[in-house]
Amino acid sequence: MVIETYNIHGDGPYGKTFDITGWTETTVMQQFLCVGPWTILVDAYNSEGARIGSGVTADPVLVTTQDAAVAEVTITPLTDITDFGSLELGISWPASVVLQPDVTATLGGSIITFDPIAPDSDSTSYSDTVPATS
Repeated sequence: MVIETYNIHGDGPYGKTFDITGWTETTVMQQFLCVGPWTILVDAYNSEGARIGSGVTADPVLVTTQDAAVAEVTITPLTDITDFGSLELGISWPASVVLQPDVTATLGGSIITFDPIAPDSDSTSYSDTVPATS
């Protein structure tokens, strides 16, 4: 998961909000906030613009007139990403080496059994595409 940009949203007192879109740094300073509690939400995006993670302050951050307030947000990868990508795996060997091939792989806890492709005269091959959600 490579994060390219962040969208940052703040909800504060009296219905005040702020939004920062397309931020590329891991820290940001937002000035001139109203005094009171603020909740900060962050969405993370990859280079294709797909949202790949998000996070929110565990507790509201209290902005005062005395000191700068610091909010820490942990970005958690999304678990419901679909159509994020695929893995294509191809295996081949000389037909004379293995007479009855049986290929099984494990990917992220999922067992994948490959169906053979009709062999040519010199080799036997297995090939399959595994969706990212497997």
